This record gives sequence, structure tokens and C-alpha cells, in this order.
Amino acid sequence: MSIRKKEFTVQSQNVGDERTKLPKCSFHSVDKLKLWVLKLEWDEPLSNLIAKEWNDFVSTLPVIQNIHVPRLVIGKGRIIIHGFADSSTAAYGAVLYAQSISEEDVSTRLLCSKSRVAPVKLITIPRLELCACVLLSQFLEKVLHSLTLHIQQIMLWTESNIVLAWIQRSPEQLKTFIGNRIKIIQRLTKNCQWNHVSSNENPADLISRGLNASGISSKQLWWYGPDFLKEVFEV
Repeated sequence: MSIRKKEFTVQSQNVGDERTKLPKCSFHSVDKLKLWVLKLEWDEPLSNLIAKEWNDFVSTLPVIQNIHVPRLVIGKGRIIIHGFADSSTAAYGAVLYAQSISEEDVSTRLLCSKSRVAPVKLITIPRLELCACVLLSQFLEKVLHSLTLHIQQIMLWTESNIVLAWIQRSPEQLKTFIGNRIKIIQRLTKNCQWNHVSSNENPADLISRGLNASGISSKQLWWYGPDFLKEVFEV
């Protein structure tokens, strides 16, 4: 059965959102980007290869019905928000976690995530990582406005040492594309601490690289963050 670009676009918009806490773009961002690069018309059918990739992904969707997402994500004690950003040539995204620290326990739970398909026009990986950090900064601001809890600390994480170096510089010293985005990051995250995280410990990597529904259900990294969030961070 052939699938047209219009049908694929409608179907893909219904997969994953902030409410279900599933990474919306991660599953199909590569296929979506391919369609835009190929410049298919709305009523043109997908190629056999892309159609097969999409059908294979859709066949894993029933697994989502068995995923249990706890409503309670904030525990007792002081609260630290951790935000992660990552990018690839296909997509970039951000994910937030709430770490609750009490005398008895340290627990971390997924709050929400956000993702974007990468621009069709090719740009460098550092600039894509920068876009991911902008998305994280803007998403964080939105979420903080919704929370009525006292947040003791906010820690933000990226794999890009280049972006971390840019954040420490004055925007006026950087090229226009970079400087304009650094201004946004510095304004929105002036009270946050930026840190480096390795790729294998970055849950946002699951957004940018892609994962099907059956894979995400058992990914502890996605639901609870990296293992180092089980530790107590010094404020």
C-alpha cells in the first residue's frame, strides 16, 4: 500500500507529545527530513524505502499502550531541574527532569520534552547544537512558568564544548547567527548552570538520533535520566 506525503505528515503529527512524554520527532525525523529534501508534492507517494521504514515504525506503536507514566514526578525535599539538549543533522531536542533530594532518597523523573526537525539547509553540527540549547532555554522558561514549586537549582547539559565556550563569551564578539542565539540563551538561563555531558549519558540524544516505540519503552535513560542524577549535587 502506497503512502502519500500528505498522509505521512498527518500521521506523524499524532505520534508523541509533551503530555505523553514520548519524544515526538525522534521516531520519524529522518524520514520527514528526507521528504523535504526530495521536495515531494503533497499527493506524491513516498519511495518504497521510506514507506517501508515508516510502516515498520508504525508496527511498533501498539507497544505505547503498555507504557505506564507516573503522574507524580516531584518527590519530597529540595528540587533541582536538569535540562539536556542535543542535535543531529536530522533533528534536535531538549528534555527536562525533576530531581528530588531528601534525607532518605534521591529520585529523578522525566518532566517533558520538546523537539524540532533540523533545517533542510545544511548547517554545521556546532550551530545545530546551539539551536538545541536555544530550544532548551525557551522550553525551560515555559515550564518554569507552569511550576508553582520552589526550585533550588537549575542545571543544563550539552555535549558541545564549543557551545559552552560561546555561552561564556559576549554575543558581540561572535558571528551574527551565533551571537543572536547566545543572547537568547544568556537572557533566559542567567540563573542556571551550564555543564558538559557525554553522548552516552545524554537522554536528549534519543531525540536527535531516533528511536522506535518498542525501544523507548525500556530505555531507563529516557524515563529517569543518566545514572549520575542519582547523586546529590552541591548547590
